Amino acid sequence: MSTVHDLRSLALSLPDTTEGTHFKRPTIRIQGKNVIGVEGETHVTFALPAEAAEATALQAPASIELIERNGKPIGVRVELARCSATFLAELVRICWSHVKGMNPPRP
Repeated sequence: MSTVHDLRSLALSLPDTTEGTHFKRPTIRIQGKNVIGVEGETHVTFALPAEAAEATALQAPASIELIERNGKPIGVRVELARCSATFLAELVRICWSHVKGMNPPRP
C-alpha cells in the first residue's frame, strides 16, 4: 500500500520536480508541467504516453483506470491502497522520462 506521502517523496527526489495545483488540487510538476494529480488521499492520476497508459491499465484493471480524451489514452488513475511502492516509483519514473526525454537518475 502506498500513500500520498510516498508519492511526494519519490517525485520530489527527482530533478526539475516541484509541487503545484491544478483546479485547486495538488499536483506534481515536472519542468513546470502538471503530470501527476492527487485526488484526496486515495487516488492519483498520471499523464503517460498512450502505449504506457494502456499497458499500465492492463496490469491491474480493478485498481487502475485508463484515462482517455477524445478516444485516445492520456494516462491512468491509480488507487493508492492497492499500489505497491515499487509500482508507484515506476509510474513516477515513466512520467519523468516522458517529460524530460531521458531516463531519471536512480536514488
